[in-house]
Amino acid sequence: RSDQIQQLASQVPDTGGVVFVPAFVGLGAPIWDMYARGLLIGLTRGTTRAHIARACEEAIGFQTKDVLEAMRAEAGLPIGELRVDGGGTRDSFLMQWQSDILNLPIVRGSVGETTALGAAYLAGLATGVWQDLNQIAALWQEAETFRPRMAQEERSQRYRQWRRALERSLRILHGGYDPRPGSTMAAMNARGTRLWFDWAATLDIDVEWCGSLVLAFGPEDLQELESLLQRGRANSVRVQMLTREEVLQREPSVNHDVQAALYSPFSGIIDPFQAVIALVGNGIRNGGRLRLDCPVSGIETDGDRIRLRTELGEISTGLLINAAGLEAGHFLRYGMCCFPHPASRARGSWSPAPPTAT
Repeated sequence: RSDQIQQLASQVPDTGGVVFVPAFVGLGAPIWDMYARGLLIGLTRGTTRAHIARACEEAIGFQTKDVLEAMRAEAGLPIGELRVDGGGTRDSFLMQWQSDILNLPIVRGSVGETTALGAAYLAGLATGVWQDLNQIAALWQEAETFRPRMAQEERSQRYRQWRRALERSLRILHGGYDPRPGSTMAAMNARGTRLWFDWAATLDIDVEWCGSLVLAFGPEDLQELESLLQRGRANSVRVQMLTREEVLQREPSVNHDVQAALYSPFSGIIDPFQAVIALVGNGIRNGGRLRLDCPVSGIETDGDRIRLRTELGEISTGLLINAAGLEAGHFLRYGMCCFPHPASRARGSWSPAPPTAT
C-alpha cells in the first residue's frame, strides 16, 4: 500500500541500480512525449521489493528536478526553496530525497491537504471571513524543513543515471496498433514501421526489434486488449493475443497474475541520436541543405507556400514540420503550431506531400 512505501524504501541505502520511469500515459513537462512508455530497468537477482519501492520514490524527485531545471533555464531566476503540499508530503523519505536531488530546502506546510483548504479560503473570501489574499497568505505555517545532505558528485551521478533511463523510454519505435483507424497517425505509423526496416539496412542504423507486450490482469484490461487488437488489425499492423502460458514462456519474470497480453513483434528500440545523424546525412547527400544557427523570426503563409524569416534570409517551402522538441512552443508565438498541406481537407489534420526521391 502507498502508506508502506516509505518504510519499504528506507530499508535499502540505494536502488541497487534500479531506475523506474513512470511514463504510463506518456511524459508531461518538460519532455512532452505522449508516446513515451514506462519502464523499470537495472533489475538483477539481488533486486528486492525495497529497491523497487525506492526507485518509485526517487522517480518523483527526478521528475520534479526535470521541471525545475526547465524553469531555471526559461526564467533565468534562482530558486531558493520549494514549498510542498499534498498527500505525498506525509512521506518524509520522499521529502528528504527531493531535497537531496534538487539541492534545495524542501519546506512542508502545517496543512498537507491544501485543495480542501483552498476551497475553504475561497468560501471565506466570499463571505467576508478574510478581506483579501494577503490575510490568507499570512495564515501559512511551516511544519518542517528538509535540507540537502547529498554530495554534489553523487547527485550528478544519480541524475545522469535517470537521464539515461529516460532516453530509453523515448527511443521506442511503436508498433502502430494504438492510433484511431483511418487517422493520419495510423497511416504514418504503419508506413513508418516499414520505412525503418529499409533505413536500418541502407543507412546502417541500429534497431533492436525486441517487440512489446501490453499485459492484462483483469476483465477491464482484457477488454482494452481486445480493443487494441481490433485497432491493430484495422491499421494493418501485425499483432497477436497471447495466453497466460505464452506470456510466461516468453517473459518468465512477468507477474504470474497476468491473464493475457497483446504482442507486437514490430516494436523496437533505436538510438535517436544515431538515427537523426544518419537521416540528416542522407538528406544532404541527396541535395538537401542543413542550416545551423538559423533562428526563425517569423512565419507567414502565401497561397500554398510557407515563408520563414530567418537570420540567414527567407525560406519558402510547401511543407513545414515543427520538430523543435522542447522549443516547439517558440512557434506558438506566431499564432499557429502547424500548417496543413494544401491537399488536406479535414480541419486539424494534415496530409503528406506526394512522395519524392530522397
